[in-house]
Formats: sequence, C-alpha cells, structure tokens
Amino acid sequence: MAGGGVYRALSFVRYLSRYGWEPTVIAPRGDAYWIHDDRLTRRIPSDVNVYRTETLSGQSVMSRLRGRRPAEQKRSARRFSHMRKLSSGLLMPDSYIGWYPYAVAKGKRLIRESNFDALY
Repeated sequence: MAGGGVYRALSFVRYLSRYGWEPTVIAPRGDAYWIHDDRLTRRIPSDVNVYRTETLSGQSVMSRLRGRRPAEQKRSARRFSHMRKLSSGLLMPDSYIGWYPYAVAKGKRLIRESNFDALY
C-alpha cells in the first residue's frame, strides 16, 4: 500500500533492524487499499518477516466483486464518495476495522510460536 500511514511503519521496520531488533510485520493483503507503490516493498529489509492476512475493507470487497486488483481499477469520484459515506457510517471506528480480527488472529498465532519483546 502507499497511503500516508505506511511510511512511519516502514521507517520503524527499516531502522529498528539496524539497531538489533528483529521486526515482524502483520499487514493486510494488497487489495485492502487502492493506492499502491510496489517500490515500497523493496525497501523492507530482507530479514524481516512479513505476514499478509485477509481483510474485509471496503476496497478489498469491491476488488473481489469486480475480480480486479485495486491498481487495475479506475476510481469514479461519485462512486468513491458514496462508498466513503457508506463505510464511515457502517465501519467503526474506520473503514479498515475489517482487518482487525484477521490481524489479531495472526498475531496470537505468532505469539504462541515465537517470543516477542515488544508489540507496536
């Protein structure tokens, strides 16, 4: 993904690795968000484990219904506006709450299998 929230997490992963930490990342699959920049993936250090999970974001549902990846979709301003209003009313506290159960389940499995010093 390439939204504004991606850069802080990417920087943490990159710089914590340099200081002896071994980050593990849990992230939604690539169809969860409509802005993509595959170059960002290449900036993740090769020794960092990244686990991608399912999600029920509005974007992922639309992608599956259309049978396309978000990068292949054209976004209609009117349709997007309607989807935004719908998701802000239904998906609380935000439109990515549908990722929460998948992220928590994966995190619990990883905690049972490994030893972590911190969780961010």
